[in-house]
Amino acid sequence: MRKVIAFITHYLRSKTRHGIHSPFVYNLIDKCLNQGSQFNQAVRKHYKRLERSKEYLEGMDFGKNEKVKVKVSELASRSATRDFEATLVAKVVRYFGSRRYLELGTNIGKATSIVALTNPKTIVHSIEGNTAIADFARKSIQELGLGNVRIENSTFDEFFAQNSTKYDCIFIDGDHRYEPTLKNYENAKQSLIAEGPIILHDIYWSRGMTDAWKKIVADKSATVTIDLFFFGMVFFRPSQAKEHFRIRYPKNLLRIFT
Repeated sequence: MRKVIAFITHYLRSKTRHGIHSPFVYNLIDKCLNQGSQFNQAVRKHYKRLERSKEYLEGMDFGKNEKVKVKVSELASRSATRDFEATLVAKVVRYFGSRRYLELGTNIGKATSIVALTNPKTIVHSIEGNTAIADFARKSIQELGLGNVRIENSTFDEFFAQNSTKYDCIFIDGDHRYEPTLKNYENAKQSLIAEGPIILHDIYWSRGMTDAWKKIVADKSATVTIDLFFFGMVFFRPSQAKEHFRIRYPKNLLRIFT
């Protein structure tokens, strides 16, 4: 019920590009978000096949610090990023010409593969905390013939503690609890080049995630924050006055939610 109320509130308060006065955000909607993008059929076929898989993956989840067993079909059908969500991230990476893209939370690699295919010149670096899922995702990436992807098995904390690489787009789609989300956001800020973006998935997934998103929106250094309901986007533009936007995306948002 909480998520339904949040959706109704967002739908009633959100705007299309015609209600936006910021040239930066208007252009982002008009030239990126609203641009059509064909979902790669090879990727769709590959992950549709996985939705019927009877295979189980059992491995150490460093995020939970325990051994877990998961069904591939459930990862592919329930946990993996949906087609329009993966396409959105890929379009944003392309629009800003990102050269180094970081993803926190590989899952089985659906969003990873779409970003890599759409942006063949982009170095795609993805972090996954579960050993078995990371290995499985690597196998999927190899089957799709993607040479610009590196999947690393690590906790997010350990990765950031050892990482010195800077990225120009970071996608956070891992631990959806309050404190880990804020910690991942702060670490992402330190690893970000220039203005961003940082993209957060499922900002209304849980109360903790939503509370974390509200705190991120209040961050003074985050001058442009965009609520797309399924995503939150954060930009650090010193030349722009701080402003928050609620955008109705995609156009068939109501049909997708229901």
